[in-house]
Amino acid sequence: MARFGFIISSFFLLFACANTETLEQKVPQPNEALPQIISLNPLLPEFKPLLNTFAPFELEVRDYRPANYIVSIADGDKVAVLIRNQQSIRSLVKKRLNQGLLEQGKVTLARHDNQLVVDVVKLLTEIEQDPNQFTLTTQVQLHATLLVNDQVQLTKQFKSQQVQTRINLTPEDLNQGLDLHLSNVLQQIIRHTELYQPLVNKDK
Repeated sequence: MARFGFIISSFFLLFACANTETLEQKVPQPNEALPQIISLNPLLPEFKPLLNTFAPFELEVRDYRPANYIVSIADGDKVAVLIRNQQSIRSLVKKRLNQGLLEQGKVTLARHDNQLVVDVVKLLTEIEQDPNQFTLTTQVQLHATLLVNDQVQLTKQFKSQQVQTRINLTPEDLNQGLDLHLSNVLQQIIRHTELYQPLVNKDK
């Protein structure tokens, strides 16, 4: 009887261990160690010169995000992992916008009464980890305001967002969503016809 009881106890112990192992295997884990700092690289297509000519203007970019991290990873009650960008977001956005605007034939100057003011309002991927998957919510939001002779002509909001799920999480996943959606928003700003209409030279 004692031997039978031992066998039954051993069976339940093995069953419990097997179940625990199965549960542990279901919990998604990052494939690689995740970095604390990443480097965004939003790629832009080549822009063709426009037929119209435009009055020059100053390009000003301001970073109005409430925090300087661009990725947060939450896992239940644990302290969230916060990941920053290596380069200043303001500098990155200004560099990419300048690149596209110049290719279109729009001249930006260091100082001018005409201004294109771009505010970075949101640039963030929030990652939630649960027992089955990672949920990635990426949001990019920029506001653009055109001033001609210090008078506001137009204010426009540009945004792009997406929700995705992953079984595994790699360092590349941290960049890809933000690069894609930041590139999308920058292209919207560069190509927006109405935004630059007050700068069109009517006599040429």
